[in-house]
Amino acid sequence: MNPISIMGVLPLRGSDEQGSGYFGAPRRGGRTHNGIDIAAPPGTEILSPIDGKVTKHGYPYKDDLTFRYIQITSSQNFHHRFFYLDPLLELGADAEEGFIIGRVQDLTSRYRGITSHFHYEIKTEWGEYLNPTELYLQENSTAGEAQAKVVKMPPAFKRYLEKHRKGS
Repeated sequence: MNPISIMGVLPLRGSDEQGSGYFGAPRRGGRTHNGIDIAAPPGTEILSPIDGKVTKHGYPYKDDLTFRYIQITSSQNFHHRFFYLDPLLELGADAEEGFIIGRVQDLTSRYRGITSHFHYEIKTEWGEYLNPTELYLQENSTAGEAQAKVVKMPPAFKRYLEKHRKGS
């Protein structure tokens, strides 16, 4: 299977039997979705959209250690976390934009009727979650479907950095 880059165009997960994949979507217990879900078939190799260092490998579910995530921390101390990927980079490794970071895992054994996807979230050093759609992704609503395309340092990202670096 050829590697897929979120720097190219990938569809965002819409709504399915398990909910919606957009930022802020409602979750059980009054929570909201802290990232976006990008549709991709199991086994798809995902490329890093940023330069950084692998600072964490983790497990999203305490009751099932088959599902994994990888965290890449950028030079701005933003934690880019990719859930439902089998990590292919070791902890402490440098991750450059375009490096293969992991393979999409099959979620259907845990969530019946879910669209195959990986979850992408950005967490600041202050504990805030940023909407990757606003910072890195552009939606093509005229075509009637959301599409993701990573762009270099968009204005919203620059404004966010300027706002928070002045106050720190």
